[in-house]
Amino acid sequence: MFSHKDRPIDKQIRCESIAFCEVEKIAEEKGLPVLGEIPYDPLMIEAQREEKNIVEYWRDSVCSKALERVYERFSMILEELR
Repeated sequence: MFSHKDRPIDKQIRCESIAFCEVEKIAEEKGLPVLGEIPYDPLMIEAQREEKNIVEYWRDSVCSKALERVYERFSMILEELR
């Protein structure tokens, strides 16, 4: 089975960037906002093993900070709709 561990890191970053570009393109076509990008973070695996979410497990991780930004943007959009 092929996993992210089998790929060189530069390919992984490039693939993730390409995928995000596709998300941005589709969102623009549909008139939807992109709330953010959640980067790969090995701490996510550790958090899952501990049966915790990443923010609970490691609040200062790159992934946690990205999730918090997405939450803030989503909250702002909801406020605008009220």
